[in-house]
Amino acid sequence: MQKPPIIIVVDTREQLPSARVSESAYEFKGYQTIRQKLDAGDYSVQGYEVDGISIERKTLDDYVGSIILNRERFLREMELARRYEFFAVVVECSMLDIVKNVYRSLAHPNAVVGATAALMLDYHIPVIFCCNRKVGEMFTLRLLTKFYERKVKAAAAWPVVDMGVMDEITRRTK
Repeated sequence: MQKPPIIIVVDTREQLPSARVSESAYEFKGYQTIRQKLDAGDYSVQGYEVDGISIERKTLDDYVGSIILNRERFLREMELARRYEFFAVVVECSMLDIVKNVYRSLAHPNAVVGATAALMLDYHIPVIFCCNRKVGEMFTLRLLTKFYERKVKAAAAWPVVDMGVMDEITRRTK
């Protein structure tokens, strides 16, 4: 039995690919994508977008702004993220970029590192630093495809049962 192809859901609020590549949505070349509003996160898998998997993508400046300056709004989104079986934040920078203060905000690196640790501990959400956009896209794709493959494999492990036969067995045993 051939597994159905994965369809990646891209949140409608993610910018379409444009000249400002760093701020636009991942393209996931070779994979079918659809645009759909997600309650939390930027990327998911069709059929699992409500409570299965969602990935939040952040550039360095966006991440620092979200976790420090717009913290309350960001944490409200993380509250929504708790309902997912798997939710992660993928940041297109390294932890070294944060420690070296390679961002526009005046936030101290210790505040950013501390807020990151608190997010991970308080919300049980992994924050994955992927050093750049290309690695972030690759890792996001891998998370989505691995999650999907595991779900398809788990579903295939269940035997197909003819409910008409089950009804007949139940009727005869009464």
